[in-house]
Amino acid sequence: MRAVEYHAPLRMDRIVVFGGHAHPDLARGLCKRLKVPLSPSTTTTFSNDCLGVQLQANCRQADVFIVQPLVPPVQQNLMELLLMLDAARGASAARITAVIPHFAYARSDKKDAPRISIAARLVADLLVAAKARGQRLAIATTTSHGNIDALLSRALGKRWAADFDTIVAGDDVRHKKPAPDVYFEILARLKLNASDCVAIEDSANGLIAASRANIPVLITRSMFFRDDDFSGARVVLDDLSGLG
Repeated sequence: MRAVEYHAPLRMDRIVVFGGHAHPDLARGLCKRLKVPLSPSTTTTFSNDCLGVQLQANCRQADVFIVQPLVPPVQQNLMELLLMLDAARGASAARITAVIPHFAYARSDKKDAPRISIAARLVADLLVAAKARGQRLAIATTTSHGNIDALLSRALGKRWAADFDTIVAGDDVRHKKPAPDVYFEILARLKLNASDCVAIEDSANGLIAASRANIPVLITRSMFFRDDDFSGARVVLDDLSGLG
């Protein structure tokens, strides 16, 4: 039901790439392939074992990429990555992308015993919180504007619409889902490519509509459409409670 921007089209003259200490050769190799310079940064370890990071290149309104695989020492490399993401955000980067070729906590993705942590979800939440502020949201629905207002006013308050860049309802388009019309309208209004978005849906009709618009789909199951066929979705989840 939502289209979420996570990358806008890139301008090569506004790409700024930094590399952490986990694999500097990888960062250099990527920059060589992209024909862009590897921007300098410094990481300081203080006497109390805390880290401090300074990015030594202008990030303002740039597409910033931070290359940092989570390899041993994992905790130090993870903390350095988070600090670099925070520094880029504080330096007014337009967009920030963490490039993590190896995600050390990937196998800790489920609870297989009582009272254990789910580290993969926690790390993902940390990364999302560090770089996803200001994320753009849109609603693509087959119901009417009146119905969506009545529903979301109760759930989110009277000013709920201020959280969304645009809202496309069934009365805005000629054909409703599973036709892709609402998603094509969303892309046109936001001036985005389909590959720059992800759709969050809960039904097979929604999956078909977004897929026909070439938008990757994350399914969250609901009681109404739990038995639908979700073949073709990138991810199928029981709920979104762990996504921060």
